Amino acid sequence: MTNSVYAHAITTLTQFLGVPAELESGNGARFRRGSGYLLTIYHSNLAGGNRAEIAFKPGSLPQINHICCLTNHPVNPDRRYNWPRVGIRSIEDVNIIADTIRLSVA
Repeated sequence: MTNSVYAHAITTLTQFLGVPAELESGNGARFRRGSGYLLTIYHSNLAGGNRAEIAFKPGSLPQINHICCLTNHPVNPDRRYNWPRVGIRSIEDVNIIADTIRLSVA
């Protein structure tokens, strides 16, 4: 189920990444950059306490490791892809993460 933190993240990221494509699974949405994937944001199957998680395609942003350490919340990685993730629990988390992503893609 979507929630206010996830909705805020989608709205905020859309401002500078464009409109994402909903996942077929219904668990989130994927943002693309050019012809490749940039990140996927999830609202379901998350680590306890998280309201959203963002998974970054490896190599897609220069500051992925920094972004993933911004909140220090546990995450629930997908073993098939094992993309670096950041856990999001609040609107404040979204704003900090989005500002860092915005600077990385500018």
